[in-house]
Amino acid sequence: MKTFADIESSAKKLPPLEQEELLQALTTSLQNRRRRSEPARGRRVGNDYLLDAPVGAPPMTPERVKQLLEDSP
Repeated sequence: MKTFADIESSAKKLPPLEQEELLQALTTSLQNRRRRSEPARGRRVGNDYLLDAPVGAPPMTPERVKQLLEDSP
């Protein structure tokens, strides 16, 4: 399958339940990709400026912060 038309034609040949599963899988994948591409948003809290990580970003654990610091120039 090389073109969208080929993929669409093949998807239409699937049984309805499998079409629904395919739709759900593609929707979830697209939503996750969009979330990963969202930039962090900044906000003021008193005199501090904090970044809110986008949905799906890895948690900032002490181990993660240490690794990021070690990897930075």
